[in-house]
Amino acid sequence: GVEVLGNIEEAIVETEGHIKIRGGFIGGETGILKAGDVIKAKFINGGRVQAGGNVIIDSYAMQCKILSGSEIFCIHEKGALVGGEFKARYAV
Repeated sequence: GVEVLGNIEEAIVETEGHIKIRGGFIGGETGILKAGDVIKAKFINGGRVQAGGNVIIDSYAMQCKILSGSEIFCIHEKGALVGGEFKARYAV
């Protein structure tokens, strides 16, 4: 898998394993995260995200497209999914 200590900005990251971002994903118009397993990030702002497993977001996801083969979680008690498109096989 891929683990990043800071942020990812407008990059394309693909792996058959997991993607763990301790900071956030600032996808803009061109950024893409694609993982065969789980994707976890502090926040997601723009871009496209596709995971074979869960997508786990600490605080918020805004103006992005998220597709999960399992579930999409926003785990902070004041977390939010704002604008964009969110699709999961089981639950959002």
